Amino acid sequence: FYLVLAAIPLFDPGRQAALLVAAVALMNLPGAVGNVGWQALVARVIPPERRAAAFATRNRLMNLAGAATVLLAGQGIDLVQHPLGYQIAFGFGFLFALGELVVLNRLEVSAAPVESARVRKPPGSGGRDPGRARFVRYTLVSVLFYLAWQTPWPLFTLYQVRVLEANNAWISLLSLVNTGGTLLGFGFWARMAERRGHIWTLSVSSAGLWVVPVIYAYSTDLATLAAFNLLIGAVFSGVALSLFNYLLEVTPEEHKTTYIAYYTSAVSISSVVAPMLGVWLLGRLGFTHAFLLSAGLRVAGSLLYRLLYVLDRRSDRVCSDGQAAAWVNE
Repeated sequence: FYLVLAAIPLFDPGRQAALLVAAVALMNLPGAVGNVGWQALVARVIPPERRAAAFATRNRLMNLAGAATVLLAGQGIDLVQHPLGYQIAFGFGFLFALGELVVLNRLEVSAAPVESARVRKPPGSGGRDPGRARFVRYTLVSVLFYLAWQTPWPLFTLYQVRVLEANNAWISLLSLVNTGGTLLGFGFWARMAERRGHIWTLSVSSAGLWVVPVIYAYSTDLATLAAFNLLIGAVFSGVALSLFNYLLEVTPEEHKTTYIAYYTSAVSISSVVAPMLGVWLLGRLGFTHAFLLSAGLRVAGSLLYRLLYVLDRRSDRVCSDGQAAAWVNE
């Protein structure tokens, strides 16, 4: 698909936009399938007690490599005549994707054990499946959170380019500073997740996301955004770390891949609707008010995770009381 994207400038200019949209849409189909498989794979490879530290290290390395790539690509694209710079970048993307496939094909993972019986429900839970209930709650809350979180995403880039007149080098620099913040934040949030749990970490770290659109609403230069991006990256790292780890925690072991596919499909709906909602708000309200409204939506999304944390603690107490009562009766 990267080669297809690189070849789009060779077609008639009137059809290039439609071809780009079609290529990106088709590219996401195998990507979605592969993402579900990868999530189920790491759930088996990495034990729960090591996931926080393992994913913090993985995300640090991945963001560091990504930031270096973005910085080099941004400067390189500006130095080469348009659209050749983009075509070269997509060509390198294709080569790296081939290398990724080679590495993945060398992994040796034992087959998942077949469940011979349903997981026993804790005493006091009645006929309900508490694991499934937690998964459903988390999925519903995540759908709303993703909608609130991703609504201003297209506005950030539009504001950088249209209002602040950022070029590719500036956009790369903003990404690099943001990555620096994540490198600092992952270690802290990993320790918090190990001590307090992933849902607590998610509820606390997501509470800081409202700051981002507020900063954009009142920023008048790129240097200000670059300075705040360090803080933004540190806050966001807690969300990035806990979203996936808590999904693995609440997903029932039986048919785990199927449940992960349900979750991914559900949040993908928000990922499609949110950018369109953001652009619609921009057309109706302008940048400043659209950013401020997005900040309010993010606060609401964070409060939903806080509510989920409270419900989970209450559910855990009920299960513990039921187990204690059953032990006494025995």
